[in-house]
Amino acid sequence: MPQLQAFRRKWAIGSDDFVYPGLGEIFLRIIWLVVVSVIFHLHKDAFNCKGGDLLHAYFVGLLTLLVVSILMASVVVYLSMQGTITNQWPRRKITIPLYIKVAICLPELAWNIMGTYWSFGISSGCEVPVVLTVKAVVLTGWVIGIIVLVGLGIVFDPLGAIHGSSTASKEQAQRLWQTRCKILCCCVGCDEKSIAAFNGIAEIVSNFFEGVDLVPTDIACGLILVHRIQKNEQHRLKSVVVQTRDLQRPDTHTNSIPSSSSYPAPKHWMTVPLMCHYMKFAMASYGWPLYVFTHLLTGACRLWPQCRCCTCTKSHGDVTNDNCCLCNTASIHKTTGTYPDDIVYASFHNKIYEIPFFVSIDRKHNAVVVAVRGTLSLKDVITDLTAECDSLDIEDLEDCKAHRGILQAAKYVQETLDKHRILENAFDIAQEGAQLVITGHSLGAGSASLLAILLKPKYPDLICFAFSPSGGLMSLHASEYCRDFVCSVVLGRDIIPRLGIHTMERLKAQLLRAVQASDMPKYQLLASGVWQMFCGLGEPSPPPSEETEVHTPLISDTHPTPSYARHQPDLQVAAGIAERQREQRLLTHTWMYPPGHILQIIEASEKVSCCGEPDYEAVWSQPEEYKEVLVSPKMLSDHMPDAVMKALDQLMDRGILPTTQPIDGQIILRDYLKKKLIKEQVCSSAQSK
Repeated sequence: MPQLQAFRRKWAIGSDDFVYPGLGEIFLRIIWLVVVSVIFHLHKDAFNCKGGDLLHAYFVGLLTLLVVSILMASVVVYLSMQGTITNQWPRRKITIPLYIKVAICLPELAWNIMGTYWSFGISSGCEVPVVLTVKAVVLTGWVIGIIVLVGLGIVFDPLGAIHGSSTASKEQAQRLWQTRCKILCCCVGCDEKSIAAFNGIAEIVSNFFEGVDLVPTDIACGLILVHRIQKNEQHRLKSVVVQTRDLQRPDTHTNSIPSSSSYPAPKHWMTVPLMCHYMKFAMASYGWPLYVFTHLLTGACRLWPQCRCCTCTKSHGDVTNDNCCLCNTASIHKTTGTYPDDIVYASFHNKIYEIPFFVSIDRKHNAVVVAVRGTLSLKDVITDLTAECDSLDIEDLEDCKAHRGILQAAKYVQETLDKHRILENAFDIAQEGAQLVITGHSLGAGSASLLAILLKPKYPDLICFAFSPSGGLMSLHASEYCRDFVCSVVLGRDIIPRLGIHTMERLKAQLLRAVQASDMPKYQLLASGVWQMFCGLGEPSPPPSEETEVHTPLISDTHPTPSYARHQPDLQVAAGIAERQREQRLLTHTWMYPPGHILQIIEASEKVSCCGEPDYEAVWSQPEEYKEVLVSPKMLSDHMPDAVMKALDQLMDRGILPTTQPIDGQIILRDYLKKKLIKEQVCSSAQSK
């Protein structure tokens, strides 16, 4: 950080991003050098074949270029390791070896052409090991050249031209994102609805990255730092709990759900076994891709008996837009255990704001099930990213808002159900007294929740299970309204139920502050982050003591800004812009929340072996607890439907009942706790001293 400036433009890479690529290049070139040197030494007397003089010159030149390249790469790695993320002064001369490396590329290209000409053109009669070695070397050279060109394309910043001002204007950034979105039109179509969605996404993204001079690795390091800050805050909150219990203060649980007088109790049907049952329908909506993913070795064999090959010319009135062998329909039967006649309707049609779903009879619980698919295509991603608010009409409630893209998807499902009278036909087939159940995961969970609100007047006894729903889904009034008929399930630190415009603005501000306060080299941060991501083993958790509250080993909210960071105007400007944007969003945009009652599944212990499965517990939580993104190595994996299914199965097998009381070792962070309780603890500690 900031972006590297070379060849009179900025690049989407930092001067401290060359450590690991450089080490990889050095390792590869050393192997290359050893192999070529051994072949040259063993066969130096065998260069009397056709083109032998050219071959000798090729080997000598190649060895020289390899040695020079290794030396230059070593210099680049050394310089890139100097300083910190914000302190780029020790790396100020890194462009000199980079320019030299670029200059070396020209003779390397010439030598590679020479080797290609000799090995594939005039090498007849020469020793086979020599010919094979040269062929391998030149092919490797061409592959590396292609990789370098692709890498240059990735780090090329279209807004990086330096013309007096170092910051691209907001209008230029928005035009750039619009152009990128138009390129996507080749994949998803260019109808009026798509263009409107692209323009909205371009505005949101350009506003979010306005004034930010960070490269992708800076953002990764910022996430690692924010994770550590949140971890320290969590331990401070645990310390509050311990001290209040020691002082025997009643009713001071930090994460307990308010009593039933202030917060309604969950409904009788919100049970773990029923969640497990309808999670199968939510998973089935993804079709054969998820089924094969969850059964990597046997999925295709299991589906084969259920598929109907060569049915492309036949009409299936109850199934639309499935593939030729009806693999998606087959996976529904295998996942849910339903019979072929139980599927009343299944649509796999997919466009922007139009998502697949199916309607089935659940004979086990005498219900008609509507299962809506989650995000599985680029079109679904665009629906997710259309995050502005639209009005949601609810009787006797005013100013209710909902996520625009997901609301449009829910209305599409409703219109399809009404157009074909699907639910009426389903209830005619089902047994008397059947209940309507709507379910889905991720995007499907948000659509199912809004669909339940839309269908509530017509089907007053319907219920909905929303697994890992979107966080920026609906306003608080709407979330409270659907408590009686919507049950959401969130696993661990899943990012999606906590994701919204406000939470992203907050995360951006936290990230910029963390990067500005950091005094650790980027390569060390990335190494520790990767280690923790793959093994779940990071730094040992600090003990919940008073020292943890005031000091952190890396950064702290009260840590003085390093002297070199104070001279980074771009970062300070970006932080100021982020704070102003966040304040403006608070005034112009409604806070959005997950729907209904929320069952939070949490790990019973933070200490889990590298390849082990955690033990889960469950606690009822409130929508207000999802106003901050909890950065964690598992924040993406916890969103996967198979992970949610495994957690629910474990809860059911162990007979775990959800509780409204805090579970030892687990704290669901709240905004007011972090602002109020920590301050109260520091004050009480000072008074006791």
